[in-house]
Amino acid sequence: KASMSPAALKQGATSEVTITGTDFDAAPLPAIAGVEFADVAVDDDGNITATATVAANAARGVRNLTVTNTGDSGFGTCVGCFAISSVPMPPSGVTVTQGDGSAVVSWTAPTDDGGSPLTGYTVDAGQGVSKVSVAADQTSATVSGLKPGTTYTFKVVAQNAAGDSAPATVQSVAVGAPSAPTTVTGAPGEGRVVVSFSGANANGRTITSYTIRTSGSTNDLVVPAPAASGTVTGLTNGTSYSFTVAATNASGTGAFSTVSATATPKYATSLTSVPSPARITAGSRVQLAGVLKRTGTGAAIPGATVQLTLTPEIGASVTRTLTTSASGGWSDSFVPAYNTTVRARFNGTADEAAVTTAFKEAVGARVTRSAPASGSVSAASSTMTVRGSIWPNKAGRTVGLYSVVNGSLRLVGTAVVASNGSYTVNVRLPRGNYRLQVGIGATRGNVAGYSPAFTVGRR
Repeated sequence: KASMSPAALKQGATSEVTITGTDFDAAPLPAIAGVEFADVAVDDDGNITATATVAANAARGVRNLTVTNTGDSGFGTCVGCFAISSVPMPPSGVTVTQGDGSAVVSWTAPTDDGGSPLTGYTVDAGQGVSKVSVAADQTSATVSGLKPGTTYTFKVVAQNAAGDSAPATVQSVAVGAPSAPTTVTGAPGEGRVVVSFSGANANGRTITSYTIRTSGSTNDLVVPAPAASGTVTGLTNGTSYSFTVAATNASGTGAFSTVSATATPKYATSLTSVPSPARITAGSRVQLAGVLKRTGTGAAIPGATVQLTLTPEIGASVTRTLTTSASGGWSDSFVPAYNTTVRARFNGTADEAAVTTAFKEAVGARVTRSAPASGSVSAASSTMTVRGSIWPNKAGRTVGLYSVVNGSLRLVGTAVVASNGSYTVNVRLPRGNYRLQVGIGATRGNVAGYSPAFTVGRR
């Protein structure tokens, strides 16, 4: 009785074969459909060696082989000697069930084993992860050493004596506890800090909450996802705190972040101010006043420094330093020539927050009028002349004489402001009584300015 190795020959392939079991001295091999033997020889041990080439379309199945010995040893028969086969079809229905750093890969056996019994399966996740091989009667395998948050392509191949099937593939993200947030900041308030965070990787499972840990405290604050911040309360004003944050998902709580920069809660403060009327005339004195106090309790902050900065649209800024009274009050006055932004600031203390208030003084040019006098009457044939001046100097600008009718202005005459700021308007009006006003439009530095209205008549 003889046997052949290998016991399976692959369609469309050439293999080196050895036939053993009889002490052959010569071995002409019989013709077998779809198989061509070549380079037939007998080695020193009496075994037959040859190359066997199987046609790509050779029928799959088991073949018997009878070898006749030309010597005295008779012949050897190899029953079920070899099979002609192909690689199996790929497995189907590949699924992945993720665990923490590992995954169970499952599949369905191929419907066609290629004409040769399956010998096993191999699962390959790639990216340096060790391959896993299981026996032919298994349809799942556990792959370990996966990195959470990484996407893997799992390839499953079936194997028989002819080789490996084409791979069946599926992609899946390895899961695990989340990574630490990469950014953590604190915004202080009164007795509290709002801690904001970002950058945690969910690592394949939805983040469900975040844990905020405060320096010097054993009480963690847990906020539900998808919040990106949490407010830590009960802190001491004037004390600095730092924070770390960790994310949690179904796999557990990940590592805490690096420590944030410190944040110091302080008493909230308010700096009230009482500006002048919405519109004033250049040259008028403006009285400013306000109160500095703690917002929560309303307690005054006495003896504190308040910086008052006056910034006109034309000219340089001026800063004045004031000290609050026993009631937290402050006051000052100034004479603006141009539109001016007023900014009052308290720079804060170790346990009181800084605060700023600002407003704008709208300053109109000062328009004076010297003639005619209010209540005067001109002759029927005369020309009315209105004189005056503009300050700040608006040389070259046009000044207008307006008739005031039911609160509306109607232009009745104009003049150009002279280099010294004076103007002269000459106008002839129909008979009647008039209420007149001189005005100049807005320009850089000033809103529109008007003289007091006056009443004249023409006969």
